[in-house]
Amino acid sequence: MRFGSILLFLILFSLPIFATQTLVVYTTVVCTLGDSYYSTIQSAIDDSVDGDTIIVCANGTEPYYENILIEKQINLYGYESGVKLASPDGTGVVKILADNVNFSNFTIETSLNYGESGIWAEGAHLNIDNIDISELLGDDGEIDGYGVLGFASYSNFSHINIHNTDIGYLLSWDSFSTISDGSVYDCRYGVYIQGPMDEHYSRSHKMEAID
Repeated sequence: MRFGSILLFLILFSLPIFATQTLVVYTTVVCTLGDSYYSTIQSAIDDSVDGDTIIVCANGTEPYYENILIEKQINLYGYESGVKLASPDGTGVVKILADNVNFSNFTIETSLNYGESGIWAEGAHLNIDNIDISELLGDDGEIDGYGVLGFASYSNFSHINIHNTDIGYLLSWDSFSTISDGSVYDCRYGVYIQGPMDEHYSRSHKMEAID
């Protein structure tokens, strides 16, 4: 019995322990300490595992020109409010295809093709907070892009300010999600919902349409 207990103890402590890590993205100046460092957001995401935190330093006054794809349960934060993101090719800027993702402290201002979005949110228990999305203009100067395209459930969209886009929020069968404490203005449509109306909640949200 004693031998069995010792053997079990040795087996348990010989198993690898996977601790979450902090990955830092920067271009010129490191804004905080981390376990590893990257020059692009996507390369940090590709190296991350579920539970990791990625902190993105500001790129001076310039945005990070990337198509960001999140397929892991991670935290992705700007080190400070307003870290800039933009599309390099007119397609969507951020696409979330995972559950339990936290995403905050970014500004998205970019040219987008018609029907593309600043944030594509598809998953459950997403927390998207403190985001500014604006000036989603096509090549012809017309507002073409969607601010947030959501297919999420049990998710929170808070402190998101969207203006000068085609549609602020396009929520397609997005269930039991909350939009709160932000604004949508100078858009053709504020919030467009495809699916049951009674499963969406908007709290303290200012909305104004284009004249």
